[in-house]
Amino acid sequence: MFRLVHQTSRLVATFEGVITDDDFIQCFRAIISLGIKEPKTNLLVDLSGIERIALQSETVRKAAAVFKPLSMNLTRKVAIVAPRDEIYGVARMYQLLRTSSPSELNVFRTVAGANEWLDL
Repeated sequence: MFRLVHQTSRLVATFEGVITDDDFIQCFRAIISLGIKEPKTNLLVDLSGIERIALQSETVRKAAAVFKPLSMNLTRKVAIVAPRDEIYGVARMYQLLRTSSPSELNVFRTVAGANEWLDL
């Protein structure tokens, strides 16, 4: 399950429980939809609440491909919080599959580290 909250200076996507392929793609589509309206809004993706990750590597590749056309027009910071090793690995896989973009993306182990990097 995921929630996407729009705050003044950022979007916050929070995942909890079991994350499935459908959850992952739905969240990307929601982020893209909001990103088109506000391309300079920073994004915090918090994966701390995930109990189990049930994603296929192909889904991560698909998400990177879906985001590719939009990413060339965005200048935002994207911070992904992934405290556990298996989740961190998936986040890093996405980071590596992602095309070059004017947006910066970093993966962090803590929300505090992500917030510091986002200058919050």
